Amino acid sequence: DNNGCVAAASYTVIQPAAINLTNTTTNASCNGVADGAIDITATGGTVATTYIYDWNAGTYTTEDLTGLVAGTYTVVVTDDNACTATANYTVT
Repeated sequence: DNNGCVAAASYTVIQPAAINLTNTTTNASCNGVADGAIDITATGGTVATTYIYDWNAGTYTTEDLTGLVAGTYTVVVTDDNACTATANYTVT
């Protein structure tokens, strides 16, 4: 300031952990039978209430999927800061 006084401060900038996805996949029992499932758990990121789940570009929006036929399913999980994690799961 005008009197030559100096003030100093330190700041620590932190970031949340990256979003991590774990899963349990249940394969369909027979060809063409829709009884497969994918159960995922998301951790990390910044979440005040819940993550946003987007499976196969908007086909499903729930955390877990049931009643699946064999195929590959892609999920994008988004947190409150718009950070994302993407994973592919295969039901055989």
